[in-house]
Amino acid sequence: MKLDLSEIARTPGAYTEHDIDMTFKEVEGMTLTQPVRGKLYASSTGRVLLLEGAVDTEVEQVCSRCGGIYRQPVHAEFQEDFVINPTMVPGKGPRIEEDEEAPESRLFYEGTLDLNLDELLRQSILVALPFKPLCADDCQGLCPRCGHRLSEGPCPCPPEGGDPRLAVLQRLLEERKRQP
Repeated sequence: MKLDLSEIARTPGAYTEHDIDMTFKEVEGMTLTQPVRGKLYASSTGRVLLLEGAVDTEVEQVCSRCGGIYRQPVHAEFQEDFVINPTMVPGKGPRIEEDEEAPESRLFYEGTLDLNLDELLRQSILVALPFKPLCADDCQGLCPRCGHRLSEGPCPCPPEGGDPRLAVLQRLLEERKRQP
């Protein structure tokens, strides 16, 4: 989605707000299960174009403990500053300084002040996701022998006998317990 910000960039003190209601199927390998909704605020000081806002959505994640698929609510906030340079050629509008090291991730379309809102939201959602996704705080993970999800009930595996290399130590502990 493109958002034209050329009028705001030309007018110092100008301010606008936009409702965001977009539907993405996939963002960077993640499946979004809810539309992206929120607000975007844009203001200009004449030298800097400030974009800020927040969005909410829901992402399908894979639990890092049990491997189960679950839905993770995401609240992403963003704030971006862009320096507005004076007109380079008479008759042309202001120019926005962007990150020259990552030209493939430009937020503005080449030669215009149309904001690439898709890219801004994608980056914000990715940053807001948990580093280690968990389906529940008390997720017990998987049985190391059979792979059964421990949160679904007890594992059918027999109790582990322990490491045979430590059997001598186990016997010593049992003897100590028997002594008065």
